[in-house]
Amino acid sequence: MDTQAIMTDLETADRLPREALRLADQHRAELTPRFLAGIETYLANPSAHDAPSAQALFYAFHLFGHWRETSACRPLARLLRLPEDDLEVILGEAVTETAHRVMASVFDGDPEPLFDIILDPAAGQFARSSMCDTLAMLLMRGRLERQQVEPFLREAFIRIEPKSEGFVWCGWMQAIARSGFAELTPLVRTGSSASGIA
Repeated sequence: MDTQAIMTDLETADRLPREALRLADQHRAELTPRFLAGIETYLANPSAHDAPSAQALFYAFHLFGHWRETSACRPLARLLRLPEDDLEVILGEAVTETAHRVMASVFDGDPEPLFDIILDPAAGQFARSSMCDTLAMLLMRGRLERQQVEPFLREAFIRIEPKSEGFVWCGWMQAIARSGFAELTPLVRTGSSASGIA
């Protein structure tokens, strides 16, 4: 099976395309630039693309995580800043179930793209919350330092919009709890009251 046949299977499969995914591993070098180009094309005009291209991106997203492909970190971060409805077409429930793990796997050492997703009010609430999970995961794995994460979470208390109840606040609070930032506990209590989150 050549790369075009693999792409066709990823686009049209009505169930998990196990064989195409297995073969994709063998053609990683050829498929990586094709997947990256597909992301850029999709980002240029999300509404112009059909279900097959969105399905292929779903598999590309997870293959990049499996491959720990750091060159995909920034393109995937831009993908995760799509409005919630557009991102839902590609990732569905994976936004909350696997996106945080994928982004931790492709992390290229720079947390700024993750920060940008969390602070982007135009991005979906669930993607923003999921990236808070990614920060906590990277900290626990030793791939980020406390002095990189704690100041951001402190500043995010001021910068996250909207201030009213939203799922991103759940992710922010969970990241603080999982990271063990006891010094931010007063902010969590204030944020819980202000956002209406119990």
